[in-house]
Amino acid sequence: MKNKTILAIIIIIISVLVGLSIIYYVSSSITFTRKKECSKLRVQIEEYILKHRTDDLDNAQRYVGLDEVFYSPKLNSCMYTMVRWFSDWDPNEKTFLRKEEYTLVDALTNETIAEISGWFPKIEQVASPAQARVEFNEIVAKYK
Repeated sequence: MKNKTILAIIIIIISVLVGLSIIYYVSSSITFTRKKECSKLRVQIEEYILKHRTDDLDNAQRYVGLDEVFYSPKLNSCMYTMVRWFSDWDPNEKTFLRKEEYTLVDALTNETIAEISGWFPKIEQVASPAQARVEFNEIVAKYK
């Protein structure tokens, strides 16, 4: 009787381990497929950014670009990050001010998830571009 109980426990443990490995394999497979699907959206997202995300940039010196495209298991969606740089002359300071914006967007709903800005030269109470980038990367990491 004792041997049958031990055998039953071993069979249950093996069954659970096999079941968990199958679940992990299927989950990894689905995630990989979704990552591939998201990467295919890169060209469409770049075209969208150039067409729709530059309307408010009327200064001569500007840059808008797609940073990365990735699948977010947290939101079960494709996400992208973009960076925008604006430069403008400040006649009071007699220097160029540069603003950098980092934006995280859900590519399927077009919802802005997070946006952080930084100024150079640094303005009081506002992050520098380097600080803004670090904060932004921390936010993005939560969605990967």
